[in-house]
Parts: sequence; structure tokens; C-alpha cells
Amino acid sequence: MCHHPADPGGARPGHRAGLRQARGDIPRVRRARTASAAPAVRVGDRTRHRPRGVARRTQGRVRSRGAIVNRISRPHPRPWASRRLICLSFAGGGTVGFRPWAQQLPVDIELRALCYPGRESRFGDQVPGGWQGLVDDCVTALRNEVRGPYVLYGHSMGALVAFEAARALQARGAEGPDGLVLSGHIAPQHWTGTRTAALSAAPDEELACWLEATGGAPRAVLADPDLRSLAVDLLRLDMTAYSAYRFEPGERLRAPIHLMVGEAEWSPLHEGWAELTDGSYSQVVLPGGHFFTPRVWGALPLHMPLSTDTTAGLAG
Repeated sequence: MCHHPADPGGARPGHRAGLRQARGDIPRVRRARTASAAPAVRVGDRTRHRPRGVARRTQGRVRSRGAIVNRISRPHPRPWASRRLICLSFAGGGTVGFRPWAQQLPVDIELRALCYPGRESRFGDQVPGGWQGLVDDCVTALRNEVRGPYVLYGHSMGALVAFEAARALQARGAEGPDGLVLSGHIAPQHWTGTRTAALSAAPDEELACWLEATGGAPRAVLADPDLRSLAVDLLRLDMTAYSAYRFEPGERLRAPIHLMVGEAEWSPLHEGWAELTDGSYSQVVLPGGHFFTPRVWGALPLHMPLSTDTTAGLAG
């Protein structure tokens, strides 16, 4: 039985809606276990109605059930926008929680959100069996679906995905982000993944309790057998890959980094992000814990150094 804190530090907005979207394709979810070195798997493999065949990819898009699906969604398109804010989610998360932010951005910025494999519009797509596959999927999406200036935002696991994707693009001489806005993660050189690895191997009930205790999923989601099963399975898959991440020293980023941290989880280990960029570095501590507070999360773009110039806000 779960013991629930009075205030879990802010639930993930939109999480229930995103899971309901996926549940439309899931009459019943079966359990699965993976290891960090395991081959790529499909969340769809755990359903009775699995899409047959291997998902076909064309120019950075996924072909699922005959439809072309972009990896990066545009909840509220702004064809006139000169810049983009591209959001990467936490472990087990999707794109839904970012959608309300679209109306909070400056008029010349369009919100976009990367959908990881195995959820929402990419439910039938192959889920990488390891960390590098997750980063490669992000890099492919950015190279094939984004044109023009953009800033990458990542929260928790998404912060590491954003950072490593930016490093990969820079190493290849490809067009990368003009800046990184990150939150909810210590500097990668201090990350060991020990606790996350333990959680990834925990029983379903323990993972469900962890989701509720941290605000990772509302109680209403965890009370629904199908939604609970999907939430736990996605979290386990992501955490298995996430826990295997190990920082490898290399060329420093040229793009500036802005970090946002909840005051309840700030530590000196967050300061290490400053060592990873030759650009500017800035940090802000906000109310709440890992997911801040619902009020802060709901208005998080207001705390991002975005300005009318592509890099001026991040450059300070």
C-alpha cells in the first residue's frame, strides 16, 4: 500500500490525457522486463493488438499503421515564427504536459515537443533498448524535422537527452540548438544512475507508489488498471535506459546553458553544468521540488531566458 505525502511537489500536468491517448490502442497491457543491453523492444509488443511488422522510417518520420507520424509535434503551429522551443520530457513522460505552454511564449516562438518512441502518436514505434538509441532518435528528429533557429528544453531525463543530442550535433558539424534550457537534473558528470537502476528493477507496485509519491502520475491514473500498467511500463523502459547513462568527457558545448532547479532538490552538484559550455551559464532556483509546484510548472516558460533575439536571452 502506498503512503502518499501531503504535497508530492507538483504533478505532471497533462500526464493523464497523454496516457488516455495511448490507451485508445491498448485494450490490455502486459508486463515486460528489459535490461540496459537488451535489444530494442516495442511497447506494442505487450498488447493483444500489436501493429504487425517493423515500423518504417522515412526522412525522420515514423510510419505506423499506414500513417506518417512526426517525432516532433506542433501543438499550436505558428508558421510565422522565427524560432522554436523544442521540449524533451522526463522518464515515462510524453508531450501533453508541454502543450499549455504554447500560449505563454513570445509571438515569434513556436512550441514543439519531441515524442519519445512507444507512446502517444508513436505508440507502435520501436523503443530503444539502451540510452544511445534514445539519443540517436532525438538527433534524427532534430536533423530531419527542424529548420531554422531553435532552443532545446529538457526536464530530468530529458535534460540529459537534450545535452547529449546537442553534443552529437556539434560533433557532426550539424545545425544544433542556439541554447539549452534544462531543469531537474544534476550535472551529468556527477550522475551515477544508482537509484534509478534500483527503481527500474523494482516491482510494479513499488514503481506505481514512486510515481504517486513524486507527483509522476495522478492518483486517478494509478487507480485505472490500464493507465497504471502503461505508466509503469513506460517508466521502467525509460529508467532502464536512463540509469545506464555515463558521462564521457569531450568538447565543451558552444551553446549557452540555462538551468532551472526546484529549491527542495538543489545541491552543489547542479553547478557542474557550468563546466560543460564555452557559452554563458545561468541558473535560477524556483519554488518546489523535482517538478517545482503546479503553479511554477504551468508557467515555466516565463522563467526561461527567451527574448526577441535568438540567443540574447540565453547569452544574458
